Amino acid sequence: MMKNTFLSILKAIVSLLIYGFLLIGIPLLGWGIDDLTEFLAHPVRVIFLLGAIFISIFYAWFMPKNNLSDGVKDESVSRQKVVFVVNIIFYLIMFTLLPYCDRHNLWQIQADNSLRYLGGVIFVIGLIFSAWGPLHLGQQSSYTLTIQQDHKLITDGPFRYIRHPRYLGLSLWILGVSLIYLSIIGLVITTVVTFLLTLRIDDEENLLQQQFGQEWQKYCQQTKRIIPLIY
Repeated sequence: MMKNTFLSILKAIVSLLIYGFLLIGIPLLGWGIDDLTEFLAHPVRVIFLLGAIFISIFYAWFMPKNNLSDGVKDESVSRQKVVFVVNIIFYLIMFTLLPYCDRHNLWQIQADNSLRYLGGVIFVIGLIFSAWGPLHLGQQSSYTLTIQQDHKLITDGPFRYIRHPRYLGLSLWILGVSLIYLSIIGLVITTVVTFLLTLRIDDEENLLQQQFGQEWQKYCQQTKRIIPLIY
């Protein structure tokens, strides 16, 4: 019992260090650690930093409980391996390059601070959905395309209106970050990552169709994929 508790704590600490570096350390390094006072001088960048801290803690707590391959049926889709690698590359570029470009005024959207604040709102909404979906799924949430033991089709909570709240959250999160930094490159990356997420959605829905059949079809008739009432 104590051993399992120790291992859980150790996993959470390691996860926190990893996610903390990816989501907090890299943006600060991209901006430049020699001028963090200027980074913190803008309220929206502070909102971004607080959001990054929140999601790092959330992932550090949630990730150890949901392994990369913990289901009874893994859907082996070759393109998803490519999508995973490409997404990681884009995230690293985004969180490094966008703060750097903001500080040095490179490839920026010509707009006032109101667009930054809009980005902050979108970013927070994205964080909520990207955490709410996995939380509501609980142990059925996984980072691979997989069916869990005694898997049930969840249709309440955020899934009452859309089938993929986490992917909506990720898209909004990236869009919000792009606007926070007024980044043209960020908008391009947002478009590419959103397209990659649609590929993930296609593969995931094919797996769910195989598993739940008519129950899944009925659920799809009552909901949209990621945008309520639209798509």
